[in-house]
Amino acid sequence: MSNNKRCVISGIGLATSAGCDVKTFWNTLKKGKPLFRKKQLFGEDSPHYWVSDIDDQQLEHQLSKRQTKKLDRFTILSIATTRQALMDSNIEVNDKNRERIGIIVGNCTAGWTYVEPEMYKLYTNGMKDVGPYVATSWFPAAPQGEISILYGIEGYSKTVCADRISAGIAIEQALRVIQSGEVDTMLAGCSEAPLNSLVFNAYLQGGQISPTGNYQPFTPEADGNLLGEGAATLIIENAERAEARNAKIYCEILAIGKNSLLVEAMRSCLQAANVKGNEIDYVVLDATGEVKKDDEEYQAIKELLGENANLRISAPKSLYGNLVSASMAVNIAVGCLSLERQTVLPTAGEVEKIKPSSIGKHVVGIPENHPMKYVLVNERDEDGQSLVILLKKPEV
Repeated sequence: MSNNKRCVISGIGLATSAGCDVKTFWNTLKKGKPLFRKKQLFGEDSPHYWVSDIDDQQLEHQLSKRQTKKLDRFTILSIATTRQALMDSNIEVNDKNRERIGIIVGNCTAGWTYVEPEMYKLYTNGMKDVGPYVATSWFPAAPQGEISILYGIEGYSKTVCADRISAGIAIEQALRVIQSGEVDTMLAGCSEAPLNSLVFNAYLQGGQISPTGNYQPFTPEADGNLLGEGAATLIIENAERAEARNAKIYCEILAIGKNSLLVEAMRSCLQAANVKGNEIDYVVLDATGEVKKDDEEYQAIKELLGENANLRISAPKSLYGNLVSASMAVNIAVGCLSLERQTVLPTAGEVEKIKPSSIGKHVVGIPENHPMKYVLVNERDEDGQSLVILLKKPEV
């Protein structure tokens, strides 16, 4: 990117089982303890499943009860994280800037938390008992629309549905729109509320959820992941604008790489940024929890980042689970906070049970203070499409 087209992240909003604000989120994950609990998703007589859910008492969305009755949970989570991100970045949407601010929100499972009970009413009692907000609450573009209306945002607006790389696609589009000069600021993020019986069963039947109830990536026993709900919103700005208003800058977004192979996505990302593999300080791992895919990620890191004793890798998502499209958005927030605090959050588990990395160090169990300038964030969707984002610590 040319100097006058640099883009930075200047605000973060989070809604996860680890917490719904940056401070709580970070301090919870530093403990290195998995955040899953058993929950019945198919009625009182059904089995319990390990999931990662959000404590609603921590969720600050400032919506009235009347408003929440019209919205699905994934939209409420997105509104909460947008509010938090705008506050974090100290941006107020007003008549002077509303046309220069845009929004892109990704999701994959949409609003079935709201719709599934309404469909039950439809098939048991008929149309007369179905609520009037079924179509608008379920709609994948609901968060984008509701946030635009709530804050009066009039710039570029899109919804992205691309499985676990949705956040990466959203950020890629946000960069393009800012660099084109169409807007100065983009709200980019993802939101998922998949802990309803219909969506959860789809993942369960698809074989993506660990049958043993354990999410233990990079171990010989890895047999899948555990599902969670969550959301994250990132404020992305033209760097010159952010610097001019003395914004808190978490990181600069240097490059994005995409490919059907993770190793090639990583390669194209590094080449686009003109950064060498041995310069990378930390990789936030995709960590699918499937032995073959985890081994492929290790191999890609070895091939691209070899001879890098300074490298640290970890999978903080092993603490809060597979958040579907929100996974990468939250992992990018992890990358931002790691650069800011010069600390690597750990992978869940015990060191002796994790397969050793052939280069650098896999941080497990407890966090590690570590000097960092460059952080790579890896993600893959269920079809193997890979997206990698390179973050850089801001110049002081």
